[in-house]
Amino acid sequence: FKTIIETEAVVNLGVFDFMKKNGLEKSPMYTCPANNHYSWPKGGTILGIGSDALIPIGLDKNFRQDIKALEEELTHCLENEIPIISVTAVIGSTEESAVDAIKEMYDL
Repeated sequence: FKTIIETEAVVNLGVFDFMKKNGLEKSPMYTCPANNHYSWPKGGTILGIGSDALIPIGLDKNFRQDIKALEEELTHCLENEIPIISVTAVIGSTEESAVDAIKEMYDL
């Protein structure tokens, strides 16, 4: 297992080589709740995929990620073969203390 991780993982290969090696042609994306901290778009820049790679997920009336909106975005990416490198869940937002529906997100 360690050998596979050392030779195949994105953390070792880097995003570009990982994508090339695995035949991924479209830029990877990542999701975050729409009320994300300003540092989340910067994360895309640091990763080398750009801040536009962030897919903001709308919120429900309790300021949690709207599970239906997340499912729609993930389905769109799946149908269009767009790799998702991260789906972010929040456990206690700063302003609202909202906790995302972790189990429902996991089930997607």
